[in-house]
Amino acid sequence: MPPKHLVDKKWIFSEGQRKFLRYSYGDLLNNKRKFDILFRIWPGTQRILIWGDPDLARGYGKHSTFCNSLGIELCEPLSFKGRMGTGIKNGRYNYSQNQLRTKYDWQKYIYTYKVWGRCVYNYETINESYSRYYKKLFGNASEYLVNSLSFASKILPFFTLIHGVSASNNSYWPEMYENMSIVRKAPNLPYSYDLHKPSRFGMSTSQDPNLIMSPIELAYCIYNKKTINRYSPITMSNWLMLYSKKSEFYLNIGKKKFKNKNDFEFKRLIIDINILIGLGKFFSYKIKSACYWELFLKENKYNLGFHALKFYKKSYKEWSIISEISKKFYLPDLTYGPQSWLRGRWDDRLPAIKEDIDTMSKILDKIKFKKINQDISDKYLKWKNNQRFKITHKVNKKINGLLIIISKYKKQKNSKLYINFRQVNQSKTWVRKIINTEKKKIISSIISNKLIKDDYPIQYYFELVVKNYSSFCPGINRTLSNQPYYIYDNL
Repeated sequence: MPPKHLVDKKWIFSEGQRKFLRYSYGDLLNNKRKFDILFRIWPGTQRILIWGDPDLARGYGKHSTFCNSLGIELCEPLSFKGRMGTGIKNGRYNYSQNQLRTKYDWQKYIYTYKVWGRCVYNYETINESYSRYYKKLFGNASEYLVNSLSFASKILPFFTLIHGVSASNNSYWPEMYENMSIVRKAPNLPYSYDLHKPSRFGMSTSQDPNLIMSPIELAYCIYNKKTINRYSPITMSNWLMLYSKKSEFYLNIGKKKFKNKNDFEFKRLIIDINILIGLGKFFSYKIKSACYWELFLKENKYNLGFHALKFYKKSYKEWSIISEISKKFYLPDLTYGPQSWLRGRWDDRLPAIKEDIDTMSKILDKIKFKKINQDISDKYLKWKNNQRFKITHKVNKKINGLLIIISKYKKQKNSKLYINFRQVNQSKTWVRKIINTEKKKIISSIISNKLIKDDYPIQYYFELVVKNYSSFCPGINRTLSNQPYYIYDNL
């Protein structure tokens, strides 16, 4: 840790050895704390496009009182518009066409406010409390448009979770993504300063590295025939594609049912949903490209690199579609800060993607053709596994610790069952212990009294290893509305 006189006093509690506290709850959730905690969502992931996912908002509402916290507050989407003196005359309105502009800039996000406000305040609120706004605007098409926007709105928060290149919303803006190279090391800003160096796209960790692995970690497991003991980035890529296609499905029905295609509320919604769909497909293809590329770097087999290039070209195609939409409807310089990666438009990012693809192609041109090992690589790079399993259990407190009593789960041949746990304290590492499943009734004294008496709640999840890959319980659900671990609180 640097000497105290060299650390700005306002950062003294989140720098040096306490950097784990940066943008997180760190070690603050002690049951005997003499302060309250309120979570705040900053508009770093999404600032321009309409957002509206009741599933995710309900999840925030339900879990924002995590470990007796007070709840959550939300910064409005345009909080950083024209930030740090970058405001442009008449620039509060992002649209290039006057007809698409609302009277006040915040009016574009009325549905966003309704979803967040209703579902965060009461996660059991009825759908009608927020959906009637679109029902009034779009009639019998509203149900399909609401579903389309819900799936599209999962894309950017999910990508932010699985590709955690930075904790700073002054650097990382997935909505208008500054392309991070799959092939070359990233420059210090906006990404590399927050990552291990040298860093490229496939080396970037997730926001939950104990549960979600990066493409380079997947390549390591495949190459060394190790167990894929966290969520694979291929699984995450498949989910992003699923959200995009589900959104597209409902959008197409909604467009057919709504007859007034010139309605500006309708046009604003369709524009933004189409951009979000394109972003989901772009990130899905790019993750797969990075997985193939990282394995190519280890095995030096042409077909692996060829597949990486193929998926990267698909990514480029999706970004090209986004670019054309944005050029037609949005201003050329959408300013949310002075740096280049905090302003501009989607089409500005296209040349960097093309340049990276060209670099990848040139590298492959120098490699002699070597056939891919179908048995090893394809099995894990093309799978459709969601890596979840179900288990029924309860926790009993005894003198010597916590008893984990498992009453039901689907045991498989040659499988191993683990429990991963730690205090709700991000300065501590996770502990992974195997559970003896030979007995008919599985009772394991896993978690010691020492941890419990430390005045922190315990978080834990189960891991089932079958055929060199792990599945998880409770895991991440498809609606992104749950915590992927259980909580035991000794209060």
